[in-house]
Amino acid sequence: MRVPSRRTLLLCAVGLLAALAVRLAMLRSFPGNYDSDSYRIIAAAAQRGEDLYGPAGRYNYSPLWAWILRELERAGSAAGIDLTRMVGLFLTAADLAIAGLVYALCRSRMPADRAVLAGALFFANPVSVLITSFHGQFDNLSFLFLLLALLCFRKESSPGLLTAAALALSLAIKHVTWFFPLLFTARRRPRLPLALAAATYVLFLASFLPYWRSWREILDRVFGYRGELGHYGLEGLLLVFPGMPMALLTVFLVLAVGVAIARLARVEIAKACLLLVLVQMIFLPGFARQYCVWPIALGSLFPSPGYLIYTLIAAGFVLNASLGIESAPAWLPGWYGPWWAAIVWLLLEVRKLGGSALPALVPSPRTASA
Repeated sequence: MRVPSRRTLLLCAVGLLAALAVRLAMLRSFPGNYDSDSYRIIAAAAQRGEDLYGPAGRYNYSPLWAWILRELERAGSAAGIDLTRMVGLFLTAADLAIAGLVYALCRSRMPADRAVLAGALFFANPVSVLITSFHGQFDNLSFLFLLLALLCFRKESSPGLLTAAALALSLAIKHVTWFFPLLFTARRRPRLPLALAAATYVLFLASFLPYWRSWREILDRVFGYRGELGHYGLEGLLLVFPGMPMALLTVFLVLAVGVAIARLARVEIAKACLLLVLVQMIFLPGFARQYCVWPIALGSLFPSPGYLIYTLIAAGFVLNASLGIESAPAWLPGWYGPWWAAIVWLLLEVRKLGGSALPALVPSPRTASA
């Protein structure tokens, strides 16, 4: 098996070090935000064994992230590093691991030089840099384990426990990958057995059992969370039809994702995951700036014009949202920027795959007339 050339390795090493320097500089000067304040509250609550979903009232995720925060708080106290910086360092390490997984997944379908460049491309992506180091958001962790599931799915002779375990961890970290076990099991062959796909959901739900007395708060804050204020995508329908129930937008999401999963059954699994996350972003009933990072790791597996367009617009939106309304330049993209960029990216990918690898999504004229 060929290895990357020295020139490529040197170029990527310089790029990775430069990106790491930018990330660490951002992290060092990061003053903290609402979420980092919440992390301190939740880490303390987890350390005292308190109910995560009770009086604090600002925790929207599964218990696993709170337990990670607790351990980071303990490690930071021993090392003399505050929790905000510990979270940033931990998430930066996760992004380095993602870059390694991108490289590993690319090795089987592209030359070694291009594979190592793909990994570096993710780590230097401005959306990834801003979300991890400027905002301290942990969505990247969920996608780290999704990429690990893809690697296990490819390596296992019959996809099974390792793939399911990685998917379960992806869900348990943050359930932004809620629909992906269904994608792994809806395929022809190879496919994840339905029982193992169901087990990923059972394990996720079981993690809430220590806090079952707060089930109403869990339903409201975890499963009912809809992101930040600001109309995004199909939320614009609420402006046209003020009486429309918000739940209807969730129905649209579920229907769109269900159709996509059924149509993606014959698409290569990594590409199918990219298309599914784009569909999910287009039909989301709510949005927050950290969601912009969702397709970045998967997109790094398939560098394309759509990936570049999305990166530029999403990075502009995140930067715009970071600066605040008063100081933000008017020419930077607003709430609808990432939505339109995701649509363009999806259409470009569908067009590229439609002629051969994606017959179920883009039927031929003969199929359509049958």
